[in-house]
Formats: sequence, C-alpha cells, structure tokens
Amino acid sequence: MHNWKYAVLGCVLAAGLMAGCGKADGTKTALTVNGEDISMGTAVFDLRYQQAETTAAMEAYGMAQNGVLWDQDAGEDEDGNPQTYGDMIKDTIQNSIVQQAVLRQHAADYGAEITPEVQELIDAAARETYESNTEALQKAGVSEENIREVLELSSWTTILYDSMTADVDTEVSDEEAAQSRISYARIGKNTETDGEETLDSEDSLTNADKEALMQDFLEALQAEEDPADADFETMAADISEEIFAYSYTFGNDNVYLASEVIEAAAGLADGEVYDGVIDTEDGYYYVIRMDAAFDKEATDQQKETIVETRKSEDRKSV
Repeated sequence: MHNWKYAVLGCVLAAGLMAGCGKADGTKTALTVNGEDISMGTAVFDLRYQQAETTAAMEAYGMAQNGVLWDQDAGEDEDGNPQTYGDMIKDTIQNSIVQQAVLRQHAADYGAEITPEVQELIDAAARETYESNTEALQKAGVSEENIREVLELSSWTTILYDSMTADVDTEVSDEEAAQSRISYARIGKNTETDGEETLDSEDSLTNADKEALMQDFLEALQAEEDPADADFETMAADISEEIFAYSYTFGNDNVYLASEVIEAAAGLADGEVYDGVIDTEDGYYYVIRMDAAFDKEATDQQKETIVETRKSEDRKSV
C-alpha cells in the first residue's frame, strides 16, 4: 500500500513552487488521452510536486539552489533540440500522466479497482494537502480534486502491476544472474599527451610514483598473515590518502569495472590476490582480491532485479 503520509509531506513541500502572480485557470484542458480530458490543475500539481521533490534532492547534494536547476542546460531532446531541466521534467510528467490515464482506462480489463480503504487514504491526503497550502494552490489553479486525481492516477501503476506482469517468467538461473565480489584498491593516473604527464603542481605524484605506491600496497597485502581477511580501507589509509579502496560485486552485465580488472579477476579463487598491479586504459592502477567468485547473496539480489526488469519491460509493452 502507498505511504500516504509521505505523499502529504511531499505535497506540502511542493507548495513553495506554486506561488506566482495572479490566479491561473486550472479548469482548462492540458491533455486529452483517448478522449479523456486531463485538466491544467491536475497537470500543474503533478509537475510542481515532482519539481519540488527533485529540487529538494538536488539541494541536499549541493547541486541546485533556489530553483536555478530548471534553467540549466540538459542537453538535447529526442529531436536534437536544446532543452533545460525544466523542459525535460515537463515532458517526463506529460508522458507519465498519459501512461497513468491509459492504465486507468483499462483497469476494468484486469478486474482492478481502487479499494474503499485506499480511496479513503487518498481523500484524506488530498484534503490535508489542500488545507495546508490553500492560498498557493489556488493561485496555481489547483483544486483539492486535482490533488486527488494525481494521487489516484499514480495509484494505478501499483494496483495494476501484478495483474499486468502475471505471465512474466520469474525463473532465473544461477548462470544468468551470477555475481562475483572483489575488494580493490586503486589510484588515478595523470593524463598523458605525447608521453608528457599533466601534473597539478611540481609536488604532484607522477604515474611512476603512483604505480610504486600500488606496488607497496600489493606487497603489504601479500605480507599479511592472512591476505584474504586483510582490510583494504585500513591498508590504503596507511599507505596514501590518494588510494581509494572498495568492495564491489559484478556479473556479466558489468559496466563499471575496467575490462583489465575483470580479466585479472576471472582466474582467481576465493581469497586469492592477483599477483601484480593492473594498469587500465580508463586511467587507474588497481590491486585486487577475489572475495567470492560466486556471491550467493548478491546473485539472489540480481535474480530479483532481472525479474523486476522483465516485469517492467512487459508492462511497457501492454
């Protein structure tokens, strides 16, 4: 069931983006989906709510301030035209509303409905959100009914999900989902042009210095009483603050680790350290240890991910 308490809090957050000059007419038609009109008030509330959610998340990471995000360049759209983040989220919301409206129109085909219990929660969330932000919402042309419709529309994706994906194959073999886990330490290399390195300053480490540090790390690791239990992060901190250590799981769909690292890891048994510093084309020196050639927990999680991906793809094709 939806977390409607969270929905209410999110809607309150959206009110800050509702303010504007004059009063908008939310009764006008914003979209028509298979003959069904979606009002401007519904579309505006959905848009502002998503903008507020995104803005809050971006500001939490120091990536946007005071809504400036929406005027920033976001590359090109599908037709090759320049677009801002504001343009991009408008297109995303429009597509989302259309998909949700289509789902609502076909709900009866799957015998799906919004139960009285869920409808009661939706009504309460819409009422509380509207009463907490009445002035700003009225200026934006958003009514309590518009808020209710946004919540109802968003519900249909969840309500219909199981029915629409009932025929999806949920069997995933260990081979398809297999995940390995390694520990690695790495240091970034300086860029080179025609054999000349670009250093930040005269005191910066050269690539030869960095490779030597990784060799020191490797030798220290091999000298441990039990290299299979050695803590990479502690060892990295002891040798150089420029060395980054991490544990990572990967499978056949790996898109993160360099191919040289994958190849080196392929022949290792559990707990075995690769005997050498790995120089990769993506600009790093690595030292790696195979922690689990077959990580069952990560493999089981990957099976769930594969099934969910199949269901998502199947739903989009309906």
